[in-house]
Amino acid sequence: MEFALDIAQVVLTAAVLVVTALKLGPAKHARRRDEIARMAVDYAEQMGGDNKAKLAHALSAFQRIDAADNGKRDYSDAEARIAIEATLGRRP
Repeated sequence: MEFALDIAQVVLTAAVLVVTALKLGPAKHARRRDEIARMAVDYAEQMGGDNKAKLAHALSAFQRIDAADNGKRDYSDAEARIAIEATLGRRP
């Protein structure tokens, strides 16, 4: 009986860890996307130009930073553009 309770406790603990990991995954993904967008916008502002040129520079920088992070692209072009436009919109 005691052994069965220990196994149940291990299974429940593992289930809680899996649920916690799944909940934290998307939040970490979004935070990283926003961080890359901020870096890309910083780069684009250094390059100068109007808003259209800044957006193009920022998209290009976002793609390079994203690929350099782990050797593959984790975010689509649409996700990148939305994050960059949101970052540009928050800046004066």
